[in-house]
Order: sequence, then C-alpha cells, then structure tokens
Amino acid sequence: MKYIIMFGAIILATLFSVYPNLTKPKPLWWKIVVSLLVISALILTIGPPVAGNLGTAKYMKEGFYPELNIHIQVRKEHFKYDEQKGFWIKALGNSDINKYESLEFNRKLIIRDKELPPEFKDNNELVIKAKYNKDHDALEYIQTKAVNPLFDYPFVPSLDERIKILNLHVPLAWIAVIAYLLSMIYSIKYLRTNDVKWDIYNASAASLGTIFAILATVTGMLWAKYNWGSYWNWDPRQTSIFILIMIYAAFFALRSAIENEDRRAKLSSVYSIISFVTVPFLVFVLPRLAGGLHPGSKGDVNAGPLVSSQPSALDTNLVFGFGLSLLAFTLVFYWILNLLIRANILKHKTN
Repeated sequence: MKYIIMFGAIILATLFSVYPNLTKPKPLWWKIVVSLLVISALILTIGPPVAGNLGTAKYMKEGFYPELNIHIQVRKEHFKYDEQKGFWIKALGNSDINKYESLEFNRKLIIRDKELPPEFKDNNELVIKAKYNKDHDALEYIQTKAVNPLFDYPFVPSLDERIKILNLHVPLAWIAVIAYLLSMIYSIKYLRTNDVKWDIYNASAASLGTIFAILATVTGMLWAKYNWGSYWNWDPRQTSIFILIMIYAAFFALRSAIENEDRRAKLSSVYSIISFVTVPFLVFVLPRLAGGLHPGSKGDVNAGPLVSSQPSALDTNLVFGFGLSLLAFTLVFYWILNLLIRANILKHKTN
C-alpha cells in the first residue's frame, strides 16, 4: 500500500503538472488546488499529536522516558474511585495494545483528580500524557492532549515528535532525484534535436534539483541535531548527498565557464547524463552498503521506514500523511519549474 501511495503521488503530480504544459502559465484553479494541498500537507504534518499505545509504555517503566503520549479508548463504566487511596482507577483492555507489542505492567490507569475529567465520563478515544507509577505498577494520568483525534502519528522510540520531519525531509530528497532525472531526459532530447529549448529545460531542472537536494540536506541536519546531537556527523547518507550536490555544482560551473551557446549546451547535456548515473548509487545504494546512524544503513533491522517490509514500520496515518506531502511538494516543484523555464525562455529571447 505504501508503495502505491508513494509512486501514485509522484505520477499524479506529474500528470497534473503537465497541464497545460511547462511553458504556459498555470490556470487560477490549478494554483488554488496546489496551494490548498500544500496547506493541508503542512497542517497534517505539524498539527496531529504523536501518541503510542499501551505497549509503548514499557519505555517509561524501563526508564527511557519520564512521560509519553498514549492513545487509549475509555468507557465511563470502567472507572471507579478508590476512597482509601484517593484516586480513580480504570481497567485497561486488550484493544489498547498493539499486536506487535506487549503490556509489561499492571493493567490500570490512575487518575489523581478528585473529579473525573469530563472527557473520561463519556465513551471517547483519547490521547493522554501519562507517566509510570512505580508504587502501583500502573500508568498515571497527567493531562489530556486530544479528544477523539481524527489523526495522530505513531510513537517511534528515539524519534518522538521528530518523526514528523519524515513528511518534509524525504519528499525533498525524492523530488531532487526526480529533478535530476528530468535534467537527464532533457539532455538526451537536446542531443537528439539540437533544440535550445531542451537545454533551457535541462538547466532549469538541474538547478531546482540542486535546491531541493540542499533543502533535504538542511532538514536532515536539523533532524540529526536533535537525534544524534550534532548537525553534521559525516554519516554515509550525509556524505553521499554532499557529494551529489558537489557533482551538480560542477555542472553550473561548467555552464558558466563556456560562452558559446551550442558548445555549452552540448557539454552540459553530456555532463548531466553522466552525472545522473551517480544519483541512484549515491542516494539509494551507497548509504545502504555502509554502516551509519541513518535509518536504512547497513546492519539496520529496517531498510528504512519507507522501504521496510515490516508491517509496523509505518502506520496508516503516517503513510497517508507522507503521501499527501509528497504529492503537494512534487506539485510545487513542477510549479516552480514552470515559472523557471518560462523565465529562462524569456531571458534567452532577450539576449
């Protein structure tokens, strides 16, 4: 399912973006649709809470987290008040436990408020912040984060809220690959036709690909800072994308060094084709051949959450959230590419 969503998002964005074509202004309705998709993707990335299930509470019991967000179902008839101890007690059911995880503490939730919070008085799904109470070997309620949430993201150990950057960082990297692929295709078309239009397309796609590769690197650095402790660790994934950016930086150095238009177009087209040969190796192969910190490195139990065969690698919500972001930002890429190609064509005509 996740592969259908991923590649479906790219194909749908591509088909939607070629209308009317890359050299004509986009109609108003097209711009409105894309803007709404981008806004929705950002809301769906930033807004939903990150919550685990009862099985993930083991990380609190083991001392890795002082508190966590937990997604539970409540039934008002399950609560009772312990007069002697002065707190409410809820019995926890099997439905709150993910089948891939286990519950390793007393099946109770303690609520110390004298009055039961109103959201617990009805049948609701809740995201609550809780901690582990060692004395009672049970969860202790801290506060309610969301009532009947329409959408929440899964808790992943060591990632926490940082899992949301998946919806930004990975689409940026994928779009960079798409842009470099387009650059290679346009280069081949130029060499076959000698039509300067394809040289303009080539340079425009390569420049946007490099911008998106830089943005992917920056978002990856932010994630690395809060997950690994420093912005740059020379992890194989970081090193490979740095090399890729340098390869395409040389592409623009080559273009700026040659004044003859025809010669510049031919040499840069050949360079673009050769450069793209390195893209699959640097983006998909090399980081998985070498050991590193990045998910999907050699020795990691997952091949990275997007290509892992494990059923719990990405939950449904995260897959759809990622798919929407990939669709929205791919459309933005084609929109910017449309503007850049049109601007470069006008610049070429005025020179």
